[in-house]
Amino acid sequence: MDGHPGILLVFEKTELTLKKCAASSIGSLERHTNPRLKRENAVPQNITHDNLRFLTPAAPLANLAMGYLEAMLARERNRATDLVMAALDGGAPIRDIYLQVLQPVQYEIGWLWQSGKITVGHEHYCTNATQLVMSLLYPRLFTGEVGAKRILATCVEGELHELGLRMLSDFFEMDGWNTDYLGANTPQDAVVSALEEKQADVLAIGATMHYHLEEVEKLIDAIRRSDQAKAVKILVGGYTFSAVDNLWKQVGADGTARDADQAITLANQLTEKG
Repeated sequence: MDGHPGILLVFEKTELTLKKCAASSIGSLERHTNPRLKRENAVPQNITHDNLRFLTPAAPLANLAMGYLEAMLARERNRATDLVMAALDGGAPIRDIYLQVLQPVQYEIGWLWQSGKITVGHEHYCTNATQLVMSLLYPRLFTGEVGAKRILATCVEGELHELGLRMLSDFFEMDGWNTDYLGANTPQDAVVSALEEKQADVLAIGATMHYHLEEVEKLIDAIRRSDQAKAVKILVGGYTFSAVDNLWKQVGADGTARDADQAITLANQLTEKG
């Protein structure tokens, strides 16, 4: 692997870390062999707060989050949507719905797939349904004036997991940033060209899978070699970067964040420093 001398060792450490996480979930193998999971309408049984990892009874909007998860697992997209829209109409802030419902439920669904409790098709259904809910919330994001700062958000080439990055982009819009969302699987040249054209202050790169680290590093290197784009501040995020400390430094980024709120704070700090 070309690039920074330490990236190969970090890649190996990341791979080992993720393998350990997967090994702790022996049931993940069953998603290919368990007849119950192969049934098209199979729904996980006995899902309670006691056997969930990311939803807790004491959390804000806990009841809404649990109801949303149950509806998604039952493949009742309309019921899940109605729950969210009713909460919004009842006064729940969009930011809270994102942070306390959509994000932790999506984490939970990912964990249920990893642990073999739902199929990949079921996980895709839930993810696409949440994207639909977000599209319905989008017109209500604009609560104030748009400022001068601009962020461009993209996944590296080959990376198809974009929901977290879409949430991040929406949060920046709520904070008054101009946003350009390129989405999943974006070629390196297209990202550099967009940065040169838009002159964004911040670039957010999403990479969920560890085997896309090399693409992240290559993209950042290409940006730093562009006279028109090299000054942009770069944030990286995704499960890969939360699994290994300081991985963002190894790929040449300016920082990482555990959630959208922290990302906005960091982006404002980086752009204020110049």
